[in-house]
Amino acid sequence: MSDPDLSPGSGRCAEPAYDPDLPPRVHEELQFRHDELLRADDEPRWTRELGARQRYVEAVAGIILSIVPALSAFGMLTHFFVPLVIVGGTVLVVAGFSYHAFAGLLALAAVVLSGVLGTWMGFQAIVLTLTTGVWLLCVFFSLRYAWRNADERIPHVHKNRYVVASDLYPAENALLVRMQDVVDVTEAAQEVLGDLFDGDTALRSLREQEWALATLFLRQSRLAADLERREREAVSEVVLRSLEPQRTSLERVRGNAEERVSRIESYGRFVADAMVKQREWEQVRENMDHDDAYRELLLDATAAQEQGAAGPGDLELRAVRESRDESVQQALREVRWLTEADGVVDR
Repeated sequence: MSDPDLSPGSGRCAEPAYDPDLPPRVHEELQFRHDELLRADDEPRWTRELGARQRYVEAVAGIILSIVPALSAFGMLTHFFVPLVIVGGTVLVVAGFSYHAFAGLLALAAVVLSGVLGTWMGFQAIVLTLTTGVWLLCVFFSLRYAWRNADERIPHVHKNRYVVASDLYPAENALLVRMQDVVDVTEAAQEVLGDLFDGDTALRSLREQEWALATLFLRQSRLAADLERREREAVSEVVLRSLEPQRTSLERVRGNAEERVSRIESYGRFVADAMVKQREWEQVRENMDHDDAYRELLLDATAAQEQGAAGPGDLELRAVRESRDESVQQALREVRWLTEADGVVDR
């Protein structure tokens, strides 16, 4: 496996960075809705998630309010039943025939069937049936609204717990990409190295530092944008010179962040090297496993049975394993550095 491309000029956009303390359900939903994440200056439409109590209140209110359209339908049908049937039936038949002859015939059949049912059931029975149907239909839509999927609120409610690349300046975006590449390498190492590598501890520390750096980069980008705006509006060299302390402070912060990311990248290279050594050991071991078949073939051909000590292949396998173990231990020492380092960034 080759080292990850961590060059600042890679031109890639960083993935959104998330607060590692987010609940797993929220984190997964934010990742799923990554196209709906808000920028830092966007105003959220909601400030809290839709809870069970609010859903219950909306459901009860919907059932009660459904009585209003039901009573309205009852009143209209009671006083204007015949005109409504005539006008409604005529409109239905005309609309059906204007669309298609078969649709018109179906509409006409429906009107005739309604008349037959009306004669059989009686006027009051039809009015009550239609009124009940209107009420049940309103109740259905009220309950459906109350128990709607409200996950669309999550990117708004948790707006301050993620950072998107579109809010970052190119320099800060490149640093965050390099940081996230190390996270990707560590996730891959967790699968390749298995129990040899304490991937959970490393990933927890890396994600905390990713989040801390992402929030720092967001602040840097805002200040950089403000500084550039005031530099463009400067009317003289005197004004530009007055901005020099702010420019120097910003450059120093960027330099510190660059140094920190470079140090984390060195850890990523140790992890990548450990994965290479692990695969190297696996492949050499697999090759050694095939030696017996070749050795038996040679012995059968020469009829010379050899006894005794391990062959040179065993020594080679041991050397490869020791090299692998040393690389893994070096990566673990770097993990301890990640977890023990204090004052990562100014939070």
